[in-house]
Amino acid sequence: MAKATRLLFVFWLSLMWSINSWALPADIQAAKDEGMRLWGISEWIEMQPYLEQSATAVDVKSMYYLGEATRLLSRGLTTEAME
Repeated sequence: MAKATRLLFVFWLSLMWSINSWALPADIQAAKDEGMRLWGISEWIEMQPYLEQSATAVDVKSMYYLGEATRLLSRGLTTEAME
């Protein structure tokens, strides 16, 4: 039982270590936060440069909201929005 507990702890520790490596750099995170703030107040044009920075850093949430803003601005699902 103790061996299984240790193995589970090592697995959990390695998982937490890898999750920390997914964090965005501080400047990119600040751009994402500003883009999300602008999204919250429906400033879809102004938010795009901020979310483009974090989307380029492969942040999936930023990619989604950037595509959603493009879709809303063009009133439909365009190739650009899907990318």
